[in-house]
Amino acid sequence: MTHNLNNYVDPSAISLKKTIEKLFGDEQVQRAEHINYVIQLLLSEPDHNFLIDLNLDYFDVDVEFLPNLKKPSIISFSKKITISDLPVTSYVNSIVQLQDFQARAYNWNIIIVKAAIYLIALPELKPDLFKQAHTEHVNTIKRLFQRFRSANRILDTEKIYNNAKAYQRFWNMYLGDQRLSLEEFVKKLIDLGSNELPDFDKNLINDIRITFNYVLKNKAKIARTSIDTKLQHQFLDEDQLIEESIEIKKGTKSKALNIENLIDEPSHRQIVVDPISVTPLATYSETSQSYVLPLVAKHIQRKEHLFTSSSLFPNPSSISHLLKKLHADYFAKKNKSALILMLAFLTGNSVNEWLYMQSKRAKNLNSRQKLVYKTNQFFLSSKFNIFENRDFEYSKSLLNHTIYLDIPIPNIFISDLREINSVNFDDIQKYLGKIRQELLIPKLSVIKVSSLLHHTVLSQTGNKQFADLITGIDANQSSSLSYCHQNIPTLHTQYLDTLKSICADVTNKYESAVNISPPDPTFNFGSRKAPKPQIITEVFSVLKFNIFSPAEDEFISIFNNYNIWMWHTLLLFTAARPVSEFPGFLKNFNLNRQILMVSDKEVGGRNGFGRLVPLCPFLVEELKKLLKFLEYFSIHMMMDHSYLVDVIEQIKTSKLPLLGIIQNDEWVPLSPSVVKTFNPEFGFEHANWHRHTARAFLTNKVDEPEILALFGHEAMQQEAAHPFSSLPLSQFSRISNVLEQMKDHFKISGVELHVITQ
Repeated sequence: MTHNLNNYVDPSAISLKKTIEKLFGDEQVQRAEHINYVIQLLLSEPDHNFLIDLNLDYFDVDVEFLPNLKKPSIISFSKKITISDLPVTSYVNSIVQLQDFQARAYNWNIIIVKAAIYLIALPELKPDLFKQAHTEHVNTIKRLFQRFRSANRILDTEKIYNNAKAYQRFWNMYLGDQRLSLEEFVKKLIDLGSNELPDFDKNLINDIRITFNYVLKNKAKIARTSIDTKLQHQFLDEDQLIEESIEIKKGTKSKALNIENLIDEPSHRQIVVDPISVTPLATYSETSQSYVLPLVAKHIQRKEHLFTSSSLFPNPSSISHLLKKLHADYFAKKNKSALILMLAFLTGNSVNEWLYMQSKRAKNLNSRQKLVYKTNQFFLSSKFNIFENRDFEYSKSLLNHTIYLDIPIPNIFISDLREINSVNFDDIQKYLGKIRQELLIPKLSVIKVSSLLHHTVLSQTGNKQFADLITGIDANQSSSLSYCHQNIPTLHTQYLDTLKSICADVTNKYESAVNISPPDPTFNFGSRKAPKPQIITEVFSVLKFNIFSPAEDEFISIFNNYNIWMWHTLLLFTAARPVSEFPGFLKNFNLNRQILMVSDKEVGGRNGFGRLVPLCPFLVEELKKLLKFLEYFSIHMMMDHSYLVDVIEQIKTSKLPLLGIIQNDEWVPLSPSVVKTFNPEFGFEHANWHRHTARAFLTNKVDEPEILALFGHEAMQQEAAHPFSSLPLSQFSRISNVLEQMKDHFKISGVELHVITQ
């Protein structure tokens, strides 16, 4: 390349072979074949005179085309082999698929490959530049390859792709055959970008212009700090004076797992409040400001406990009168403001979202909820991202079938919403003011109306998960939704029962106007991470078989498999989080009182006080067997592996965690990664499948507050054994009786210790 490099480059100093290897990175699918094909492209004699100054003059051509190596075969991309994992290979594979008569496209792809090779080599071509705050062009190349892979794909006229016409226009109008230098080509792209073009064309031209401008001017990208999180804001009060900021990860492969981790291990809360909004005295007084902050903290605690007396929610009678009033005004007067407020009440969605749905074209209330019309019936369909397990290879082996919950809405509500004359937010506020005066309900705001159904369900049933589900609460704000297993017909029945307790007129309208065929009672909704019962049975059968399969004198193998079996058994029967060094130390167990003090968050290690978890009789018995086995193991290791005697002694004295395995003559504490490596054949993508399984089993067998206590998701100051907790330990301990039932449900049997020690 001849553009401004003479002062920087030693000719033949840069290996073309190493540059191509660097371009492909760690992509391994048909790697040798695709690299050989790229070499063929780079060494081919150009049959055109376009961008001839884009060449490889400054490379040591230390490669040769291997004619005996077969041409790359067409790759069929799937969930297992994705384009995003193979950005370079997938692009080169698209060139392979070009037909012989598509010579212009073939030549252009050679130019694109040369530009990519140049940009990859730029740190060696111009090393001084990269000593500054600059970064390499990996993402630039990926973006360019993605664009031309799509452009190559549409040349296959037998298939129809998105944006096919736009890419066809791109080939015919913008990539001509006229003779241009690299500098003239970049100028042409700049001129095209300044014209009035469709947005798609303009963005495509801009992507190409940016890339070739980097090549022309030997420019590196300016390094910018990559921020992998974003802030999500919510208000904690109706007047929107107290704002909480939550930091969540973005652009990650498993959004559901990140949400789950965020709920399981919440970070410090960031809450902003202007002291002046509490008292004007805080304007010029730091002392007054210091008094305000503890007051706000107490206020937030009361709000989150949802005490009726402090959160100013209407009592049940007032709520019933409100819904009856909205229903009557809507049907008698065709009052659309009443209809929108009633829909906000019945679904938990905001008034603004239902105002938007007045348009016949509108379908989405927000990013997760939309109106769908199927089988002659409208439904409010809510997607729960936290339940997703999209890329799991064995999805048919999972207990739950869908992450979408469809709540039926009478068709007449939606037809009237779209046909009656439109109203705006001011109309809603004006109508609500009249109701507030007529029904004598203070602090009745549009925000509070949309939260009344949630409040009613919670006060009637204490079931926060059910309240969150039917009102479509975002998973980022609901720890109760982290683990879920529900039957959809049961949820529909509970929903109608709740409405019946508030207003029979509305329920009658639902029962007469909603026409849906009975759904399959075996079709389950919830987390897509819990395996089916038969899978659990098979897994524990294999785990137990592995304990007894080694020869009698292979004590280390028996020890390892026994500890792995105990890891899975403890996780399932305690519903604890799978963290390194789980379940902690022997001192954390009280087998007489059948409790475990588990510290199951990654931060802080296993030495903290943690939280109480009840132990079922099955676990107590198996733990006693394990301790006897450790004594037996220590005796037999005394001669050949004396160091293990000290390890067992440290386990018994709580200087080492209870569970571990022996690898390369070293004792290693168990962790999710160690366990996954030990049994890769199980294929579980999420290490906490036990927790999801236990939650599914406990549904409708144990009250929701007790389940939240077991999972460590209680409300603030309501943790089991907390001085202010309203959950008695005796009630909490009764969960162990239900956990015990999993032994028979999943056909899990204990270890026959006498077989090992005989």
